[in-house]
Amino acid sequence: HYGLSKLKAESYIRSNAHTPFVIARPCVVFGSGDAETAQLVRIVRLGFIPAVPAHLRLLNLVYVPDLVDALVLLATHPDAVGKVFFVAHPQPVSMVQFLKEMAQVLGRFARRINLPCSFMELAAFGGDILAHLTKTTPSINSYKLPHILARWWLCSPKRLMGLGWHPRFSLKDALTHWLAPSG
Repeated sequence: HYGLSKLKAESYIRSNAHTPFVIARPCVVFGSGDAETAQLVRIVRLGFIPAVPAHLRLLNLVYVPDLVDALVLLATHPDAVGKVFFVAHPQPVSMVQFLKEMAQVLGRFARRINLPCSFMELAAFGGDILAHLTKTTPSINSYKLPHILARWWLCSPKRLMGLGWHPRFSLKDALTHWLAPSG
């Protein structure tokens, strides 16, 4: 799958590198061009904040322009060569917090809908069937389900920040920059 293929690519690069390299590991990316967060925007615009079981689920996010800044820095900084860097906003958030902020920026009232694990498992099974029939990758399937249900999905950008990178956008500013209608 996707994560395993990235790990194999990293291993190949490390063992066969004949030129300088840097490995960047972006966390959950959001913003223009990302189909998965665009689908979340549609759900929030409909007035829903989907939430899976009660315990807090924290994750790191990175906004596309902040990711671009990080990649430019990594491509040009001599101390980055041969190293691995996680690219993430240093402040983790819950998915519910992310969606609430999104609703606020969109000026929408959105109601939290708690989705039990059994519903998510059924949706993943349905996604698997849909993928088989349509040869597409749905937003939820059995491969993505453990990621969705994970209690934490965190990484540390400390090494990247040591090179001088800091995200330009807070969560609210990033969502406003991305979603608010231009004046």
